[in-house]
Amino acid sequence: MVDEGYAMSEVAVRTPLGRPADPDETAATIERLLLGATDVTGTCLPVDGT
Repeated sequence: MVDEGYAMSEVAVRTPLGRPADPDETAATIERLLLGATDVTGTCLPVDGT
């Protein structure tokens, strides 16, 4: 069994936000890319809270 409190504290330590990305934040990024983000080219765009 996974200790979720420990797992979340590990996420907090390793991400600049100090928390996992919220689903709405992830959706907003995807929406921007789908609706014509022509200024974003040739890049890896992590959408995971890091």
